[in-house]
Amino acid sequence: MDYKANLDTVKIYLATGLTERAREYLQKILSGTPEAQRRAADPVYLKAVALSARLCLEEEDRQGGAAHIEHGLSLKPDHADLLFMKALIYWDIQRFDEMFVVLVAFLAAVTAADAEQYDYQYAAQPVLSDVVYKLLPEAFDKATSRTALAEVVQKAAAVSHSDLIQTVHTVLFSRKPTAGAAP
Repeated sequence: MDYKANLDTVKIYLATGLTERAREYLQKILSGTPEAQRRAADPVYLKAVALSARLCLEEEDRQGGAAHIEHGLSLKPDHADLLFMKALIYWDIQRFDEMFVVLVAFLAAVTAADAEQYDYQYAAQPVLSDVVYKLLPEAFDKATSRTALAEVVQKAAAVSHSDLIQTVHTVLFSRKPTAGAAP
């Protein structure tokens, strides 16, 4: 089975709104990928896992989406798309401390050396801007462990040369907390 060709077919079906057909091909990829490729964090297999998670979440099947996300993260703990969707689940269930930590891991994943080979859907600039300027500040403001999270961000900014980490630090600490922020 040509997994890459099947994944390309999935992308075409998704682009044209044929989600059931896409799901069928995703299932072929997930069930037909040899165990050795699964354990090797194969980009095609992980893309199929991420797309399956996305379809579950779009259909409000949080449990199915979470299962795909956790499976994928067990193979590649720094998979950006899976981390982003995990953060959205935390947002949905109002676990803001965990959401914040996962979003920071997401930002690290999109800047990782191997990021390009995984064809991340959520690594585009508009998503990164939403994470830095909206989601992280909201999670930070609503987190119960703000002091600990603030210390981590300040320490990271002090030693990091990453423009992204510096921007996160600036955004979080040069504004007034939003209404409803945790004390």
